[in-house]
Amino acid sequence: MTLSTEDYRRLEFQFRSVIEALHSGLGAKSLSGVEHYLSHSEIEIAFEIFCLNLFEQGVEVGHELASVIVDVGRSLGLEQESIYDPNFWARLCAWSERQSESS
Repeated sequence: MTLSTEDYRRLEFQFRSVIEALHSGLGAKSLSGVEHYLSHSEIEIAFEIFCLNLFEQGVEVGHELASVIVDVGRSLGLEQESIYDPNFWARLCAWSERQSESS
């Protein structure tokens, strides 16, 4: 998937907004890896690491924020190809459904 520089900026802004909203629920160690990849313009890797941390730590975010997270992932093309977890997209969708149920 080819995204324009403007698209990447928009997605990074949305992603950073999500990070800001959830930073207290995640440890500094979890976010340091995310920030490292963002500083190297590797938003897809940063996003996947961020979400894997959400799953592992059982962070609950509610329906609205879960929808934003899924939309960012889809815009990054992660429903077609992931970096670390071959089941990433299925896990993200299942996690998002649980967030909707708990809201």
